[in-house]
Amino acid sequence: MIESPDIVAATGAPMLQAIAEGADALAAAAVVADRIGAGATQDGADIVVASASAYIDTSATGGYVLPLPSAPPVLDDDALEDFLQAIIVGVTGMPGSLVIPFWQLEPPNLPAVGTNWASFGIEVDSTDTNAVIIHHAARGGAAAFDELQRHEILDVEVRMYGPQARANMHRLRDGLQVAQNREALSAAGMGLIETTAAKSVPALVKERWLFALVSSVRIRRQVIRYYPILDLASVLVDLETDGGLPVAVVNVS
Repeated sequence: MIESPDIVAATGAPMLQAIAEGADALAAAAVVADRIGAGATQDGADIVVASASAYIDTSATGGYVLPLPSAPPVLDDDALEDFLQAIIVGVTGMPGSLVIPFWQLEPPNLPAVGTNWASFGIEVDSTDTNAVIIHHAARGGAAAFDELQRHEILDVEVRMYGPQARANMHRLRDGLQVAQNREALSAAGMGLIETTAAKSVPALVKERWLFALVSSVRIRRQVIRYYPILDLASVLVDLETDGGLPVAVVNVS
């Protein structure tokens, strides 16, 4: 663990207490984010200064490096599920209690026969083969850091049930074409790719056919993470002739 006078000055007692209590790097970093997050710049440079120079391993310490807590938040798991549910509810006008996520630990009872309802879940989460890494050099007292950018494609399967299943599916498809209805996606670094063709997938439940339509909403999103990779202070370069004979050793700093 590396201590820095800058971070002690910036965070004071909460950070020292977190370290004294044996908090791990992420927990201690959260103290910093809490304390100075309000003054962070849009690109997170202010918090990067604190985090990269403090108690998280950096490229200077060796070992594994974790993302800094200052990067734009990445929606995953329950938070992503809640976000997608809100979009389906908002665009279709269906009650939130009747837009049900797949694969719940305690599955709810099916809505009564004749009820219009929906279910959804992320079936496929694909990504670029390689991420883009952009190095930000130290400036104005701020520590250097690497910015990782990549794009993911989320295939969100949506199933509509009930006597108005087709109308609700069409309302979702068409509503997502309206720019105002995509504002939440844009604010979260996401964009609509397409809504696939709706297919009928009736199921036999309790000796009764349950009509359903299934379609996929394909969403592309950008993921950004910051890593405490510092500037290269100096490097020794061996120069050789074409024949392999050493010429000089140059210290570049």
